[in-house]
Amino acid sequence: MPWKNGLGETIEIARSPDGEALDGFDWRVSVAPVGADGAFSVFPGIDRTIAVIEGAGMTLDVAGRSVALRPGVPFTYDGGLAVHGRLVDGPVRDINVMVRRGRCTCEMVLVSGTGSIAAVAATVVAYALDGEWDVAADDDGRRMGPGSSVTTDAAPLTFLPATPRARLALAVIRPI
Repeated sequence: MPWKNGLGETIEIARSPDGEALDGFDWRVSVAPVGADGAFSVFPGIDRTIAVIEGAGMTLDVAGRSVALRPGVPFTYDGGLAVHGRLVDGPVRDINVMVRRGRCTCEMVLVSGTGSIAAVAATVVAYALDGEWDVAADDDGRRMGPGSSVTTDAAPLTFLPATPRARLALAVIRPI
């Protein structure tokens, strides 16, 4: 789907309520390639958390200050601000979690697999970055490969890396 400002494309992983327009969601998780410096879309009333998941990084100019986005380190900012991104050394791919201020909060964690991870929250969106992950919920299980996702509401999940160097992005979204 096109970016709100029309300057790029994004792949939506999950949104709530499902099917709601870009100005009506409570939360949204997406992945996007960024191939050039440029303005970010403005989302008034939205808190955005972004992390570079591929590439050397990006610098964001946010409200008069420069913030270096290092790979794998999430950064949260007011989505209503004018933000300009500058690539450090070539294209990147990022993951974005957007939550409507006053309705939800979000915590994003990027993990590399060596042990199991238990996730219990109101909503968890997991996106496999690299390798494969075994996901277990009660008596049900499945395997996630790169680019696949799992979304759950209130059901506890356990993530276990099934391959070396497996990486996973977890967005924990809680209602206010």
